[in-house]
Amino acid sequence: MRNRTLIASIAFLALAAGGCGGGKSGGNAGPPTAAAGKSTTAAEAKASTRAKFIAAADAVCARADARQEAGFRRYKKENPGSPSSKSWEEKALVAVGLPPIKVEVEELGDLPAPSGDEDTIEAMIESLEEALKTAEADPGALVTEGSGPFGKASRLAREYGFKACSNPL
Repeated sequence: MRNRTLIASIAFLALAAGGCGGGKSGGNAGPPTAAAGKSTTAAEAKASTRAKFIAAADAVCARADARQEAGFRRYKKENPGSPSSKSWEEKALVAVGLPPIKVEVEELGDLPAPSGDEDTIEAMIESLEEALKTAEADPGALVTEGSGPFGKASRLAREYGFKACSNPL
């Protein structure tokens, strides 16, 4: 169970930071139009756009989490070893934890960031990409105490308001 939780956490973190958008975020075409004769303030329009962005990103994260969960179950069957050993955890995380995060980063980077939030979203995705590089170069960093390489990305995502994308390690 500990390994499964760790993998799910890494997925959420990576997705959270990645879910924050990316370099491809060009913002929105403009504020939403008024519906049924109701006018919206700029703040209301921004909040609505941000909520829609968070919902879309969290959906991407949930799909990646599902891929990680399925991958972990498959990995556990194919590699019975000792799930409580550090080396087994590292191998499992590299094999089934990181690949879905890479896909998430791409998908999240394709989501247009809400107007005015582009820099924040860019910082989150850059943090996620940096965490992925660190994890690939040093898989042991994924199974250490503390927040690990995805800590900053998770914090940024949580501060932005993500749910599915912001669980800490």
